[in-house]
Amino acid sequence: MHYLAEEKNQLLGELYVLRALAYYDLTRFWGDVPFFTEDLGTDELAVLPRTPMSTIRSQMKTDLALAKSLLPSAYSAAGDKGRMTKWAASALKAKFHLFDKEWSETLAECVDIINNSPHKLMDDFADVYGYDKTTLDNEIKEEHILWVDFAGATALGTNIINTNGNLNGGNLQSNLWIEEFNPRLKDNPKAKGDKNALNAALAANGQSMTGYGAGIACPDISKRGNWDAGDLRYDVTIMEYYEGIQLKFPYVGKLMNLNNDKPRNSKSENIVLIRLADIYLMAAESENELNGPNNAYQYVNKVRERAFEPDMPWTGMTQTNFRLAMMDERKFELFAEGHRKQDLIRWGTLIETVQNTKVTRHAQGAAGNIQTKHLKYPIPLNEIQTNPVLLDSDPTNNGYR
Repeated sequence: MHYLAEEKNQLLGELYVLRALAYYDLTRFWGDVPFFTEDLGTDELAVLPRTPMSTIRSQMKTDLALAKSLLPSAYSAAGDKGRMTKWAASALKAKFHLFDKEWSETLAECVDIINNSPHKLMDDFADVYGYDKTTLDNEIKEEHILWVDFAGATALGTNIINTNGNLNGGNLQSNLWIEEFNPRLKDNPKAKGDKNALNAALAANGQSMTGYGAGIACPDISKRGNWDAGDLRYDVTIMEYYEGIQLKFPYVGKLMNLNNDKPRNSKSENIVLIRLADIYLMAAESENELNGPNNAYQYVNKVRERAFEPDMPWTGMTQTNFRLAMMDERKFELFAEGHRKQDLIRWGTLIETVQNTKVTRHAQGAAGNIQTKHLKYPIPLNEIQTNPVLLDSDPTNNGYR
């Protein structure tokens, strides 16, 4: 009976985290949304109003604290990899606190993870993902805390995550995003005369460029001069050359897998939602907001240790300068991992950043089009038709009507 009680508690803990993960995205993207914790019938759901975001988030923090107490620190069985741990619950709880600017609570969760969890920073930034070097046995890294496990699944992986950091519209069967980060051979190389050399290099490495080529880095981040001199993360993050052959565009290299053993539309890499470096940066940001930078350096500099050789630690900053520098540090460390837009929203800088960022040609209209209403999404029309009550608390539908 004791074993059954433990198993029940573990399952409850996992379910609490999964529900909180759903409301984490729902509240960030739509704000106030319908909220329920019990099974409801169709008739009840059809008249369920939107609940204030603050009420939902408060309940999710309570649930995650309970989940943390119910879940194990780690799993030993190979078949249990990818299941929620107490540290996944803690990391997600820290994210809720971060978005609500509850700095003390954010810091407490982050420090607990840093000091007491089995998670460690990878020694080499290239190994944080390194999908071209991973197998089903080693794809999960000790830096990964919360991820969606697609190991072994066909056509369901890394590139299904979109730029907002949520799962691609909930449609996990869509192949549209699977090859977003991988280049297309027909676009490359930059010089037509290098085509045969590129083909030969790919063949020699057992690789191919059969992606959709959509993962092109915008000029502001793809220029090496916009990074700190000597930042080792640049060559991992941005791929301008393949075996010394210049490509037509600067691609996002760190999330690629060009290996032929995983052909087009058959990528199954895990989606990493929260990793330990993010936790260190959250701790640094929270400590700075609470007390200034003196005790915050230890967290950000731990992340920067592997980014520079020799080290380039931060020191001697004002609280304001630290805050501004952290906005860039998160961009460089976590680029293309689904955090940037929501970071800009919580900092209140999304609109000005979009207006002032040099982007790729196909995104030229963003600077002129972005408005305050774009901080949230509208409730979809089909949801409103099913449940008109959704408009009672906000007839403007987040400003879109």
